Amino acid sequence: MSVANSKAGTGSGGPGTSPFLSRLLLAIGGSILGLALVEGICRLGVEDGSRSPATLWGSPLMPKDPRDLRAAGRSEARYRYLEIDPKLGWTVAPGAELDEDAAYHADAAGLRTLPGREAFDPGTSSRRIAAFGDSFTHCDEVDFEDCWTHLLERELGTRVFNAGVPGYGTDQAYLRYRAMRERLDPDVVVLGLMIADIKRNVNVFRTFMGGWTAWTKPRFVVVGDGLELINQPAATPAEVPEMIARGHPLLERDWWYDPAEWRREPLDWSVAYRFARARLWKPLERPSYYLYDSEPTIVTAKIVEAFARDVEAAGGRFLCLLIPSEPHLRYGDVVPWQPLTARLAEAGVELVDAIPDLRAMAGTPGLFEPRGHLSRIGNEILARSVARALEHEPERTSGTDELLLVPEADAGLLHGVALGAAAVCAGLRRRSTATPA
Repeated sequence: MSVANSKAGTGSGGPGTSPFLSRLLLAIGGSILGLALVEGICRLGVEDGSRSPATLWGSPLMPKDPRDLRAAGRSEARYRYLEIDPKLGWTVAPGAELDEDAAYHADAAGLRTLPGREAFDPGTSSRRIAAFGDSFTHCDEVDFEDCWTHLLERELGTRVFNAGVPGYGTDQAYLRYRAMRERLDPDVVVLGLMIADIKRNVNVFRTFMGGWTAWTKPRFVVVGDGLELINQPAATPAEVPEMIARGHPLLERDWWYDPAEWRREPLDWSVAYRFARARLWKPLERPSYYLYDSEPTIVTAKIVEAFARDVEAAGGRFLCLLIPSEPHLRYGDVVPWQPLTARLAEAGVELVDAIPDLRAMAGTPGLFEPRGHLSRIGNEILARSVARALEHEPERTSGTDELLLVPEADAGLLHGVALGAAAVCAGLRRRSTATPA
């Protein structure tokens, strides 16, 4: 009887199961159910990655999934105004129109203009001016009548072609000039250099700068004393997800590439794990791109120098118009981009600095539009700055056609100031979070 009772007692927790093991299994089972519940709740809260990286409660999941890039931007209106271009990355579509935050109209050559104008029509003017640059040259957020290129045309009575393209880097502006110079045949070329373009000039995959798009662009890399163009023809949006997923070598040529943002790990099937990973993730630290010897500053300076040489070799005059965004107006006389302007001054590039006049207007209501571009007020300042520069012929060195901005002694002084600004910036660490078009 005692033996039978003993056997019966042994089986009370199940055949061959001890009370400790039962509690352990119960705890494990409860944990699994709890984790499954958490995972289920997280999956229900995920927002898809068509307009931005997949997010959970406002936090992008880590790693980002390159497959989500396939749908990126398809529903955005501005992508109907722009089109993919293998040589430039993208460009304004010929004849495109868009009525969004302002009315945009492009002629048959993809130049922003007034409706009804023929492509490359010089009008009655004997002088032709062409402006290249990004959205601050294209004049996003304002109608063309309020754009600085149109205001300049009215003030000078000279035909001014607007070849600006939203989202462009200086490299793309230069490449577009090379593609259009024979048809435009400009007497004067104005490069609208928005200060943030320094960042774009070392970028290939636009999504690495904080945007959510599969578009890519060519970029120049420094080889010896010259420049070498890579990613031309530009990788297409259809190719980009696979390139990122497989770790294509071109990724390493992008200054903004952070492998940790995209690197897959065994537990990445779990949304909860990806959320936790994102919360613990620290962005890759990089030195300030404004430093005198930083790659972004060196590359930008070399692009502008090459741009100026090409224009001058064709018999034209080259102006580099410095354009700030609203945050750039907060600086005083010593600005972090001084190293770039020092390099350009040393190279003899003719600069038109509209920043002091715009800084004097800082705080004026309506100086900037809601998405950060200049309003008509700001565009009037840009137009006046260029008009003043064109009133005077630039000084030239004896026996050469090289343009001078300042005397050599002053250029040396600028170089010293630039080094001081670089020292101030040396401790800065930053990461770009957005890229306005």
